[in-house]
Amino acid sequence: MKNVYPFLIALLISYLGFSQTTVSYNFSDPGASIADKLDSTISFTTAQNLGTDVPSIAGGQLQLDEDSVKGGSIIITPSNGATITSVIINASVKTNNAAYTADNGTEVEISFVGGTYTINGITASTEVEFYQKQNGNNKEIFVDSFDVTYLLPPVTYTYNGTWSPSDPNATAASNDAIIITSGDAVISADTSINTVTVS
Repeated sequence: MKNVYPFLIALLISYLGFSQTTVSYNFSDPGASIADKLDSTISFTTAQNLGTDVPSIAGGQLQLDEDSVKGGSIIITPSNGATITSVIINASVKTNNAAYTADNGTEVEISFVGGTYTINGITASTEVEFYQKQNGNNKEIFVDSFDVTYLLPPVTYTYNGTWSPSDPNATAASNDAIIITSGDAVISADTSINTVTVS
């Protein structure tokens, strides 16, 4: 006999939709680097490209040097099957022309508005590269920090007396699914889920 508790169903499907995660990196933090991990899914490196100098950190800011084609850059890379959906570059002091590519695709020029360069509406599965794109003296971009929003692929959790691939309690995301094939599945912690199927 299968017992499915009404509170369990309400808890599990209380939030439908996709689960996005946002992580941040601040160049004024102790130990900040020109290449690092933001979490277990997102990492970044920097590149000189055609810029006058290698990207460096000074005064709590990452300096991306100038070039009219492709200056210094930040290359953000997802792993674990994640897809980057948004990048926000927070800059100050020097904010000049910039561009980006998603998955090495078409270059898109972006403007500095309200303290940020905002990259939205993307689905990048390999990388997002943000770079300075203006020639001339003192045309660098000084990056204070950046935020990356990403989506992990959904996981299907199956219960048939035991959980597979793992127990979803407090770990499942709102784009995941639960299939109960047999037994009494118990969710004992706050858990978001997209669908629950009892077969």
